[in-house]
Parts: sequence; C-alpha cells; structure tokens
Amino acid sequence: MEKQYVSREQYDQIRTNADAMESVVDADKAALDNAKVQLSYCYIYAPVNGRVGSLLVNEGNLVRINDGTPLVVINQVSPLNVTFSVPENHLADLQRLMAGGQLKVAASFPSDEGRPELGVLEFVDNTVDRATGTIKLKGVFTNTQRRLWPGQFINVALTLSTQADAVVIPSEAVQVGQEGQHVFVVKPDKTVEVRPVTLGSTNEGVAVIAKGLTAGEQVVREGQFLLGPGSRVEIKDTTKVVEESKGQGRRGRGEKGTAEGESGASGSAAVGKGKGPGERGGSGGAAVAGEISGSRKVADESKGEGSRGP
Repeated sequence: MEKQYVSREQYDQIRTNADAMESVVDADKAALDNAKVQLSYCYIYAPVNGRVGSLLVNEGNLVRINDGTPLVVINQVSPLNVTFSVPENHLADLQRLMAGGQLKVAASFPSDEGRPELGVLEFVDNTVDRATGTIKLKGVFTNTQRRLWPGQFINVALTLSTQADAVVIPSEAVQVGQEGQHVFVVKPDKTVEVRPVTLGSTNEGVAVIAKGLTAGEQVVREGQFLLGPGSRVEIKDTTKVVEESKGQGRRGRGEKGTAEGESGASGSAAVGKGKGPGERGGSGGAAVAGEISGSRKVADESKGEGSRGP
C-alpha cells in the first residue's frame, strides 16, 4: 500500500481476512483443549505417588458421584511419617533442643535391630493427651529402600543430645540406701568399699555416673545384699568359668549363689567410658559392652557351681 501496489481498500480487506483466519485457528485450539479435558475425565489419576492396595471397586460395578466407597487406597511409602509418643515431662527438653536444630530419629525393627532407619523430627502435637500423659510426635523418613511399611510396629529412638566421654556402668550396680545412691567398688586387694555416686541419666540398662566413679574401676553388679564395707570377693576368669560350667553348671541346686567369695557376691563389671545415652536411646554402653556382657555370663553360669561352695 505504501508503494501503491494495492489500494487502501484492498489492504484493509486482506488484513480483515487474516485476522478472521487467526480467530478460526484459536477456536480450533480451544476445541482441542476442551476435548483433552473431556478425555481426562475417563481416567482417574492418583494425587500422590505410593503403593496401591486391593481394588475396592472392580470393572462392571456401579459408581456414583461423591460415593462413600473409595475405588482404591494408596499409601505413600517414600517419604513416610512415623508417629510415636513420649512422656510429657520431656516436652521442655524437646522445645529447647528443637530450637537449636533438627533432632534425629532412628527406627528399628524387633527382628533386625542392627540396621535402623534414620529420619528427622518434623512435628510436635499442639496438646498433651490427658488420658496417657504423653505428647504425639512425628518423624519423617526418606525410606528409599522401603523397609518401613504403613501400619508396621517399630521401635523409635529420639536423640535429644550426645554426651561424650561419659562414665557408664550397668544400672543394676547402683543401690539405694539411707544415705542415697551408692555402688560397691572392688579395690585392688579384692575388698569392696561403699562409694556414693550421683546419677546422670539411665537408659536401656546403662547408667551415666556424673560423680563418684572414674573409668577403669570395677563395681559389683549382683549380690550386693550380702556385702558390707571391707567384704572380700573373688572375681572368676570368664574363660575358666565357661569351661568348668560345661559339665557342672547344669547340676546346680538352683540357689541364688553366685561367684565364690567370703560374702558370696557376684562377679563385677568394669566401669567404662563412652558416649552417653543419646544416640539410639543409650549407645553409651557400647564402649564397655564386651566387659559387661562377660560379667553377666560369669554370674549366670556360676549359679550352679556357687551352690556347691563350702
């Protein structure tokens, strides 16, 4: 039109025809989108990724809008929430420690305690259950290997803090008397003395000693009611007790006798140093697990032999 190849009237007509054709294309696109929407109504898409259970409605069943019967139940498996409860007296510690960062949660199975699943604490309920005195918590686990399963019973350990270089002993070694808590410490001359102690925390059979003991000392675990200050005890060698008990331990008289000694006290356990009961609900005992379990074995297998003592 500027070069007068066409008139102004012809230009307007061509422009009007082009705009009309573009409108037809847009209308066709809208019709195509509407057809896609209508087609999507023929399928049901899950809102989450998860594991499908048994079908509740099969082909040929009659279904209605807003029917109360679901077609299928889908449980999200990864990530997965684990719900558990703790006593309300831990609430103050939870709030204080959660302010400093996320707390770790470990989930273990009764059949496989050695491989826990690790997660983080994500939810604390806004009220305490008055009936049970507990508060509900939720831990989130990635569960990439799908070892955790919806509805499964597991053991949960919440790590509040880790106490390094703690002095730990078996909790049964701690006695309560008129002057408070104490233990019987075995001295180098095989006599015992009463030592007052101050307990820290106790978890899964392991007690943290805040004051009163040092690493390397030995304490009596069983038979303390037969002891007094200055009583002499004899600690048997674990290997020797096992060999002697193979043929004789089963013929015991069933009495409460333990390792031989003037007072009949049982074998002792060594005081060890390790991490306190934070990780895995009391992993501090790991540092002395060998010595402690050995002493327990001595006490158990000496019962038959101790009953034959003079």
